[in-house]
Amino acid sequence: MKIGIAAFHLFRSNKHGMDIAALELIKELSSLKLPHTFYIFSMHGPDDHLLDHLPGIKVIHMPKVPYPVAEQVVLPLLAHYYGLDLLHCTTNTAPLLCAVPTVTTLHDVIFLEYKLSRYRSMYHKMANLYRKIIVPHAVKNSKRIITVSGTEIHSIFRYMPKAVSKLDMIPNAIAAHFYQCEKEDQPVNLVLPERYIFFHGNGDPKKNMDGVLKAFAHLVDTGKADFKLLLSESDEKVLLKTLLRLNLMQIKDHIVAAGYIQNNLLPAVYRKALVFLYPGIRESFGLPIIEAMACGTPVITSNKSALPETAGDAAIYINPDDPIQLAEAIDFLVHDDVTRQDLIAKGIIRSKMFSRLNTAQATVNVYESVLKGRSKTQVSSIKTV
Repeated sequence: MKIGIAAFHLFRSNKHGMDIAALELIKELSSLKLPHTFYIFSMHGPDDHLLDHLPGIKVIHMPKVPYPVAEQVVLPLLAHYYGLDLLHCTTNTAPLLCAVPTVTTLHDVIFLEYKLSRYRSMYHKMANLYRKIIVPHAVKNSKRIITVSGTEIHSIFRYMPKAVSKLDMIPNAIAAHFYQCEKEDQPVNLVLPERYIFFHGNGDPKKNMDGVLKAFAHLVDTGKADFKLLLSESDEKVLLKTLLRLNLMQIKDHIVAAGYIQNNLLPAVYRKALVFLYPGIRESFGLPIIEAMACGTPVITSNKSALPETAGDAAIYINPDDPIQLAEAIDFLVHDDVTRQDLIAKGIIRSKMFSRLNTAQATVNVYESVLKGRSKTQVSSIKTV
């Protein structure tokens, strides 16, 4: 069978959650040596050769056109041209009109929750508008809908109750190099502080960088911060703007804003951190939590949305709206070695539940259920004629 996988940003250098999830899925599908050929539809980028020489994988580079044109016009034409039996769209949206049976991964419906999706850039506002228009139709037209947590199943049901009969819950998987981190430190091309706590998240309000900075300021002001705060995804310009807005410039010298950190460098960053912070306000899964756990780093996360579902009993939970509670949790975990070692051990066990193999096999089961359904329909049509 010919199966298409649409992951348009797969080859860009600054990959994020959905790109990484798609990449790990594709790698594992190749390693399974299935009787299928996988056609990967993606835009050109610095990592164009990332999937070269993987068996069963054919990369089709999309033309340089706006994303909506690529997805709504070019992708259906290419799906027909290559004679696909199935198309899997991995980033929430899908073509409105496509002759090929479609599976769509709907990571979340945060874009429908206006208060939590107030992005600061026009780009993100337009992207949200596109999702609001396309997703209800994609859900209606897709044969199956994959989402990443039970929490998100409930969220999808709230907005699109008819989708529930099509939903399959398949958690995200982390890359193999995070599990290797458990055994040994890997070289890192970054200058890291000697002692630091680590926050991996951008300025999107749902990530709660404001809460992290307020909590850290409390630790600095009370003389309890004998370590730095390392931020990824945010550079010095973003940090300065945020500190000015929050009136927290006094903590600037205690913070290192590293900007985007390549995924292959993250294991060493997690490993060296005293604590990993992921106190999100609204998350559909929380992949960095599992990455940190696999690297043997204790985690503090939020008691909201899907994060307790992901972290299980292997994290300390706080109210993300209470910076003082977060500060107290950081101070406790940095200094309580018994709790640290307990969380590290539990986290390593927890992380192994989210392997690439489990995710890939569950996804293949979805593909095959759709392909079998299509075969039955074809046979039925022939008999009718």
